[in-house]
Amino acid sequence: MACSIEIEKTINKSIDEKLPNKQDIFSKNAAKKISDDLNNLWGFNLTDVREHSGIGGYKVIVNNFQKLVDRELIRQKLAEKTFERDLDFFNGDVALMEQEFNDPIEQGEIDDVDYGISQETKEGVSDIFKQSPELASIGTSQEYSAYLDSIFPNSKVKDIVYHGTTNKKQIFTEGFKNNSELYPSDDDRAYESGELGYGYYFTPSQKAAKNYGEIVAVILNNPDITNETTFNLITNERGIQHFVKTQKQIHILGSKQDIEGFKDWVNSKDDSNQYGISQESIDEYKKQCK
Repeated sequence: MACSIEIEKTINKSIDEKLPNKQDIFSKNAAKKISDDLNNLWGFNLTDVREHSGIGGYKVIVNNFQKLVDRELIRQKLAEKTFERDLDFFNGDVALMEQEFNDPIEQGEIDDVDYGISQETKEGVSDIFKQSPELASIGTSQEYSAYLDSIFPNSKVKDIVYHGTTNKKQIFTEGFKNNSELYPSDDDRAYESGELGYGYYFTPSQKAAKNYGEIVAVILNNPDITNETTFNLITNERGIQHFVKTQKQIHILGSKQDIEGFKDWVNSKDDSNQYGISQESIDEYKKQCK
């Protein structure tokens, strides 16, 4: 089995290939590419880009990656258990065959094929990752889906929904606005007047939202009204429409706030819990690996 020291060597080798000299100074784009390549390779926030305070330019900073080493050890342990189970299964262990249908591996040790990280990836997350590549350097799409569920945990609407706008840049910078008197009537950062009243309107359909401009993806906190038979005058179709009255009910995906929130959520997680394996089990596995 590959032990901690071997995993560390593998990680360091990948770093050395992209960053032979950690003191090198790069342009911002070059530093970002190196950092993104390494982070995407490991699915972990392995590096960051920082501006050099002396001669200018940018440096790629390597972060502490002990959590990454632990994660790879856990993945290895689960892979070994899967192999042992499947080997016995194909050797005709009747009791294990029954267990295959009732309780894969051991209860609590693995929840799904992605090592218990998440149940599913929300529809639309892949588009958010394309729009904001930095998210992929922080965590996986499954983790991002779980993070989105934590933003408004009591909301009845869990899916990503969309708002079409001609002011996407302003919304990403300033958010939606509550006071319509501060903005022209055609600036949809302000309250919109619609069939459900003054507020903000969203749809689960990207196609419908695109008819109004560029789309902004959001998570909503308990819409004040959900109209399932609304009629779209542009598409001449009926569909679901969510309506909220305040900007506090809106979380914009891919925004600076969202990216920082995802980073904090990933960093705050207990790695032993996210895989359903106790810390004692991890420590014991490390001892066996020495």
